[in-house]
Amino acid sequence: MLSALKLTAAAIAVADPQLLFGLSRSDLVSISAIAISVTTTVMVTRHQLRATRQRDREVAQAAVLAEDRDARQRNISATLDFHREYNSTEMAAVREGAHRFVLMNPGIDWRAEPELMAFNRDEVTAVSLYELMRFFQRVSVVWTLGRLDEELLTELLGHEVAWWQGIVFDAMGDRPSSRTLPAVKALITGLRTPERAGEWDEIVTQAVAYRLAAAASEPAERVSA
Repeated sequence: MLSALKLTAAAIAVADPQLLFGLSRSDLVSISAIAISVTTTVMVTRHQLRATRQRDREVAQAAVLAEDRDARQRNISATLDFHREYNSTEMAAVREGAHRFVLMNPGIDWRAEPELMAFNRDEVTAVSLYELMRFFQRVSVVWTLGRLDEELLTELLGHEVAWWQGIVFDAMGDRPSSRTLPAVKALITGLRTPERAGEWDEIVTQAVAYRLAAAASEPAERVSA
């Protein structure tokens, strides 16, 4: 376009004062003005399009950052909700019931026994253990969906998951009759990262030792950190 303008200007400069290709000087001047106007309009339009695309990119990036912040906040809130539930009065009773059921039945074959309710006694039932496992199942499913903050989850509930792993979940093996255990095991596998393995396994070992010691004597109250 600029080359055409240069040629037009050169033609005007050397043209016969009255006629060039059947066009007068005034006609050439008008054509040149039109070409300049078109060129200017094209350049301005291109600049505006580039500016618009840049603004669109900036708006999109800002939207992504805002969504990331919102998603992280939602994940944090959901994680805190699970922590509050785990430490609620109702769940404290469930945990205590599950704890007592495990310690009062050291002879259960956790892997193969199809019906744990058969070992209910002294108002200590398998229902509490089932409810505890369903809680960890819910945590596992929501975490797998990416709706929890992993670092916060590990900080707030990692110790508890590892403790119950040593108390009973490892003893259950693959327990084919359990519908909740696979999700619980998935949670354990996911949270026990290589970086956390040392501390995690130490908690599991302590829990196993506690369970074995309790089985060899009278059931004792768990001292939870």
